[in-house]
Amino acid sequence: MTWIRRAAAVGGGFGLAAAAIDLWLGLFGAIKMRSGPGPVTLVENALILIALGAVLGLSNAITLRWRARAAPFLHLTWLCGSWYVVEHWLRIDSPSYVTALLRPLGAGAVVLVALVLERFARRFAAAPWVFAALAAIAGLFAPNIYLAATTPVTPPRAALPPAREGAPDVVLVVLDTVRADHMASYGHTRDTSPTFDALAREGAWFADATAPATWSLPSHASLFTGRYPTSHGANLMRSILDDRYPTLAEVLAAHGYDTFCFTANPWISDGVGLTRGFAVQNRSWKKNRAGLFAERLLDELGLGQPDKGGAFVAEDFAAWRRARQRTLARPSCS
Repeated sequence: MTWIRRAAAVGGGFGLAAAAIDLWLGLFGAIKMRSGPGPVTLVENALILIALGAVLGLSNAITLRWRARAAPFLHLTWLCGSWYVVEHWLRIDSPSYVTALLRPLGAGAVVLVALVLERFARRFAAAPWVFAALAAIAGLFAPNIYLAATTPVTPPRAALPPAREGAPDVVLVVLDTVRADHMASYGHTRDTSPTFDALAREGAWFADATAPATWSLPSHASLFTGRYPTSHGANLMRSILDDRYPTLAEVLAAHGYDTFCFTANPWISDGVGLTRGFAVQNRSWKKNRAGLFAERLLDELGLGQPDKGGAFVAEDFAAWRRARQRTLARPSCS
């Protein structure tokens, strides 16, 4: 069954090359959004692409059993075509044939070079796979390197002043892109938000609250600074909140508050300047695969993560709260 093993190996190599291209495409997303999934999530995405390549390679393994010299190239044609079909099947935004073709054509070029080298110098046949592996490793860390180089350095926090006695705890919960009319307390017919509705019954409920902008970054920046987007400047032209104005976390810290941030939203992250002032930042958004090729594939197969990040935040917050309670309950030594 040498031809079956070869089909799986070639397909896996095709997937590796596609994963390298996918990782470098992720750099453009990091430049645009100034954030991106963490290395662990990106490795998971790459492994799924390699597995997909192996499956597609095996799906036409019979081609490699033929003795014809063109058999490997027919197998490669199948890999490129079937991968493009998957790309087209998974596309969720406006048609972009260039993007859909990048992975299969790029990976196909790598496999083609390997096939040619194998014909003329067998010992060099592994060179394209080594190149693809190195490109994947480099692409894995490229977004973090870019963000580290372009994110303003946050100065060290000064010692907290004593908090005012009886100062209340402040919890700010952001539900990004949730429409008011899809919540029961704002008239939706289904019981979509029981916890929020309970809070609304116990406190102040605003019948008319308008977002200051049409998308996440400037709206969050306004929420954290109390200024309109035209004032704080975090928008499409400059996707970062600079330090001209203090954030809510900085103001609270100046009044003796411990400040903690738990976020699954990349628009509330270091790269866009919205976590300035928080003493502790739990980057749950790095666990989120939203928008990645693997996430779309798993969703279509019914194997995806139904939660888009809220559960990560809730679990991380609960774990932090338990640990903090144990620390506060521990007797101090004099």
